[in-house]
Amino acid sequence: MRLYHTAGPNEVMIITGGPSRTVTEADGTTRQVGYRLKIGGGALVLPWLESVSILPLDVFTVALKVENVFTANNVVISAEGQAQVKVKGDEPSIRLAAEHFLGRGGEAIQSVAKEVIEGYMRAAVGARTVEDVIRSLEEMAGKVNPAAAADLERMGLATSYYPKSVLASRRREAREIGLAFNETGSAALEADLDSL
Repeated sequence: MRLYHTAGPNEVMIITGGPSRTVTEADGTTRQVGYRLKIGGGALVLPWLESVSILPLDVFTVALKVENVFTANNVVISAEGQAQVKVKGDEPSIRLAAEHFLGRGGEAIQSVAKEVIEGYMRAAVGARTVEDVIRSLEEMAGKVNPAAAADLERMGLATSYYPKSVLASRRREAREIGLAFNETGSAALEADLDSL
């Protein structure tokens, strides 16, 4: 039974058991918890009294896609983007993330972030005409980012969303849009008519 456990610089050890501790949250309130944190490095762990779990602090890149969304002028489109998400590095955020994701790994963090951000992507697309979506992907990101960030922050996560492309779902609609941006930069329309 090991007494000394280590964590990498991109990991937090959550050591549960032992005496309870008083922690101060971001809003200044205090509460009792039954664990302690160690960000990187090593710590002594008392056998039979304490156990160790690891929470990753890696930055995860999440591929995003919402399909068959009706815009405000009833054009059906799909939108793609990507987001970067990670557990925030301050102790109150680490505690929140531990309560939501400990033992579930980075896959759970990515899955939750994907669901939250895609929900806001769908809402942002549905509130705009197709022309507005295509011409102002950066503006759409400006709506999605703060809304998604506020939800994920309550789970101890930080995120940034980057739109990539919009694809009309039918050949006729793609031709009617009549816009084609190149694939570089934040404004891109993918109208590959051979694939429609």
